[in-house]
Amino acid sequence: MRVTSATVSYECNNCGHEYDVDVTFGCSAQLYGPPESCYPAEPDTVENPECPECGAVADADTAIMQAADLVQSWEEDKWELEVDR
Repeated sequence: MRVTSATVSYECNNCGHEYDVDVTFGCSAQLYGPPESCYPAEPDTVENPECPECGAVADADTAIMQAADLVQSWEEDKWELEVDR
């Protein structure tokens, strides 16, 4: 099962306040096969990017990398649980 989104705790670069940023992962385009199976690429998106304390906007690339790292750690933990059975 593919993880499509994650919420990360982001630290504001301006004031240091930590707040939640929601990341939705995009997908690659499907450009081959029958036309009804094709679709365009969708980019990663960041929601709640503004700091509630100072209004600075979160760095989208940093938030996306944090979310990707979080998902990877979930997958590693799942793998360890399956191996331990």
